[in-house]
Amino acid sequence: MERLFSFLVVSVVLCSSPSWGQSRSIEYKWLNVPCSSNINCSNGCSACNTPENSDPSFFGTNMIWPGVTLCPHPISPQDNALHTSDWPVFVSGTNYGLLSGMSTIPMQVDSIIIRHRSDLTGPLRLKISYTTDATQPFEEIADISIPTEWTETILMEPGTMEIGQGMAYGTFQLKVQAYQGDGGEWNLDEIRIVASPAEQVATGIADLDQRYEHVQGQYVDLLGRSIGKDPAPGFYIGQQRVVRVQ
Repeated sequence: MERLFSFLVVSVVLCSSPSWGQSRSIEYKWLNVPCSSNINCSNGCSACNTPENSDPSFFGTNMIWPGVTLCPHPISPQDNALHTSDWPVFVSGTNYGLLSGMSTIPMQVDSIIIRHRSDLTGPLRLKISYTTDATQPFEEIADISIPTEWTETILMEPGTMEIGQGMAYGTFQLKVQAYQGDGGEWNLDEIRIVASPAEQVATGIADLDQRYEHVQGQYVDLLGRSIGKDPAPGFYIGQQRVVRVQ
């Protein structure tokens, strides 16, 4: 029993490791600070287009804006929002904002938070699309009305970043397309992507879909008592020194 207890403690410690449980974020804030990539306009301010990455294993690239006019304006000291214009009446493949993210481990994107608003003649709607495979079409994850007051739109669990065989990174892309306006602006203050590691520690944990009758050897419960072929939910151990969760 002492050997069994030690094995279970190691398994719990591994699964509770901060390196796996900690959430990570990519934040686009467009602050009025010098950086390697700035957005400028003649009648506005300057904004840093480089995201803040909370962890080197999960990071984003500069956002691009084909077909869109950008001009940063302050909403508080050193904090600018992007005033964007030239949005069409109908969604167009030539007018959009696009950001990309990468990860060195499989990551579940838990939420995407967009803080934005529209002016009185600005776009009425915002289409948001997402993909974790650059070779596949974007998938629409939201098509929402745009408020005229600053509001946070929160999208939950759009998808997981997997790392393909032979690849060094997992990737995702997020596309925003404002439309149905009358020539006015869509204002964007912040985009925040929050994710957590998707890969589960498998040390000592067998495939949950595999039934006990397919594994040779007798399994016992934590008290060393034999169990049948259809055990109740719980932890069990067998001759393979594998803890099973049923």
